[in-house]
Amino acid sequence: MNDELGFYENGPLATGAIDPFDKTTWTDDSRTYFENVDEMLMSKSRELLVFSNDRPWHAVYLIAKFFEIATSQIRIFSGSLTRKLDDFHLEVYGNPRVIEAARCFLQKPNAQLSVVVQNDIDVDEGQEAENHPLVSAALALEPKGGIRVRKASQASLNMLEQHRMLRHMMIVDKFAWRMEQDSTTLLSVKADVGIGDRSFTKKLCRLFDEVLFEKGINLLQAPVV
Repeated sequence: MNDELGFYENGPLATGAIDPFDKTTWTDDSRTYFENVDEMLMSKSRELLVFSNDRPWHAVYLIAKFFEIATSQIRIFSGSLTRKLDDFHLEVYGNPRVIEAARCFLQKPNAQLSVVVQNDIDVDEGQEAENHPLVSAALALEPKGGIRVRKASQASLNMLEQHRMLRHMMIVDKFAWRMEQDSTTLLSVKADVGIGDRSFTKKLCRLFDEVLFEKGINLLQAPVV
């Protein structure tokens, strides 16, 4: 059995998942993975690198790291900007480390976070998009962080599904991306990650901007322009 899955099912964290930000919970496999991710993301060569990102804690770790290394723009296409994966007792976009990384990113000059959700944004019943912890943190910045949140149109989703491109993604500036292999189920977080492939990243940015964002339904924008 895979070391990480065995640790989750039978080890000291049988009631939760590996904490990507607590080294005392890491298995040997997870430590190797996280350290390799750090090395690849911090590489100055920006050579083309492609690797897998197929555990929930891998995903959360990479999301935080993507916010940390971004300089100007992050694009996210998500199911609902999930706050927590209850099955794994693992916070995702509600994770304090992810939120703090996003706050730091949005305080950079001209930083922009653009989000498109496929379904309703993950907030408690009766709440609005601004109540989501990540969105709330952005709105609390002075001046308000550059964040835009939209819901994808059904026409855009249908078109992407027809072309087998209905895949949740996160795009960093124009040099890195994370793309899930199957976005039809919440718990399927297996993804591919690319660093340094500017040509493909540019195509993903165009898909996000022209197909998802421009045709999406506006939920929130700050500052208002």
